[in-house]
Amino acid sequence: MNQAGCLEGTHQTDVVVLGAGLAGCVAAWELAQRGRRVIVLDAEPTGRGGLPGYLGVGTGVPYGTAVETLGRDAARERWNICAGALEHLRGLLRTLGSDHGYRAEGGFWLAETRDQAVALADSEDLLREDGFAGEFLDHYLLESRFDVKGFSGAYWAADEATVDSGGLARDLVQQAASRGARFFLESPAAALDLGGGGVVAHVRTGRVEAEWALIADDAVGPRLVPFLAERLRVEAGEAAELSRRTGARLPSPGRTAAGLAWRDHAAFLEILRPEGARGPGDLEVFAKTHFPDATGVRRGVRPAVTAHTADSLPLVGRIPGLPAVAACGFGWLGEALAPQAATWAADSLLSGRESAPPRLRPDRFG
Repeated sequence: MNQAGCLEGTHQTDVVVLGAGLAGCVAAWELAQRGRRVIVLDAEPTGRGGLPGYLGVGTGVPYGTAVETLGRDAARERWNICAGALEHLRGLLRTLGSDHGYRAEGGFWLAETRDQAVALADSEDLLREDGFAGEFLDHYLLESRFDVKGFSGAYWAADEATVDSGGLARDLVQQAASRGARFFLESPAAALDLGGGGVVAHVRTGRVEAEWALIADDAVGPRLVPFLAERLRVEAGEAAELSRRTGARLPSPGRTAAGLAWRDHAAFLEILRPEGARGPGDLEVFAKTHFPDATGVRRGVRPAVTAHTADSLPLVGRIPGLPAVAACGFGWLGEALAPQAATWAADSLLSGRESAPPRLRPDRFG
C-alpha cells in the first residue's frame, strides 16, 4: 500500500521526506520519478502553511522599501526568484496535464495608512523599471472598483497568481505513489537522528531508516534539527473564514503591511492572521472596517504554521555537515516558491551540487 495512516515497525528507504505540504509532495514526486525509494511522513494529508493557493511575488515589504534596505540589485533578484518559481510551477502543471485552477490574474497589496500608500506608489515606478508590471490605485479608484472601504490605496501586482494547491498536492501524491513513494499521513516525525551512517526518523509506532532526510515541514523541522531552529522563527497563526455577500467585488488575493492575507472563494473569504500581527479580536474589527459585505467569522478552520528566516527568504539545499536537505522557511505566501525549492532540494540531494541560488542556501547564515 502506497498511502496509509500510521507507520508501524521499521522501514528502510532512500529518502525520508518530512512534510506532505506542497514542497514535500513535489519533492516526493521528483525523487520517485528519478528512481529513488521515498517515504513521506506528516500528521495530516494537506500539511501546514500559509494561505493555500496564494502565489505571491516578493517579500513582506514593498519593493521600494526592499530597494532602500537591500539595494536595487538584491531586491530585483528576490522578485526575479519569485517570478522564475512561478514559471517553474507552470511547467510542472503542464507536465502533470492539469492547470489545477491556475489563474494569473495578479494580487493586491492594500495600504491601511497614508505612509503605506506612499510606499506602494513609490514602488510602482521602480517595479516597472525593473520589468514587473502592476498598477497603483488610490483610495478613490480602489473603492470605485471594489466593495471595500477604509484603505488608503493599493498596488496590483500583475505577476501574482492563484492555484488549487490542495488539488495539486493530491495529484502529486497520486503520481508519486504510482512510482513507489509511500505516504504515512498520520505519522509525524517525533525525533530525527542525523549521523554519519544516515538518518533514522522516529514516529510513535515505528521508525524509518534512510540515507537522506528532506525537510519540508516548517513546524517539525526546527523542532528536530538545531541548525533549523537557530535560523527559523516558527509562527502559529490563525486561519479563518468570513461569510460574504454573493456578488461582492473584492481585491483578491490580497495582503497588508500588518501581515494579514486573504483569498476570495466566492462563497466566503479566507483570511490569515500571522502570529503577533494583530491582537485578539482584531480580525473582526479588520473585517468590519474594510469588508462591509463580509460577516460571520469562523475561526480555527485549519492549522496555520509556517516559519521565516531573518532575511525573509527560504532555506533550500544541503544542511552543512548533515545527511539532510532543506526546503522550508517560505513564510506566509511561500507556495509560489515551494515547488521550485523542492525541485532544487531534490536536485541537490541527487547530484551533490547545489542548485538553488546562493541567496537561498542554508549555509548563507554560516
